Amino acid sequence: AQAIYDSAQIYRDIDRRSRRTGEKDAAQNAREQARNLLLRIVLLYSQARFSPLPQLAHLDLAELSLIEDDKQKAIKTLSELAEQYKDEPYANYAKAIIMLQQNKSNDARVLLKQAQKVEGVDRRLADRIVAQLKSVGAAP
Repeated sequence: AQAIYDSAQIYRDIDRRSRRTGEKDAAQNAREQARNLLLRIVLLYSQARFSPLPQLAHLDLAELSLIEDDKQKAIKTLSELAEQYKDEPYANYAKAIIMLQQNKSNDARVLLKQAQKVEGVDRRLADRIVAQLKSVGAAP
């Protein structure tokens, strides 16, 4: 599962670089490759022993949807994450991103702060929380 996730991250990096340099086809192809790998994690490795990879895969899938301006698909993916992992900080983060997509910054800020207070949060989630708090004008 970790190797699949790492491969997806390589494709996400290729997508970012390709978008920066204006290579739309390469970016689209890299997003598709990343999406396929991330979906594999969500579908095949959702057991607790693989945590936090399935949760992170959901977040990555939602981010890919937002890059492609597919807000509804992103919200659906984040809602699935929030429901499936409702007792984890990933759920609050997912709900916060949904709130941001609905222009509810104050509600999002509260949820992000709650997610940030959890001890032992995975660094990849913690980094996302800090970035989102900065984006809503809250001190991390």
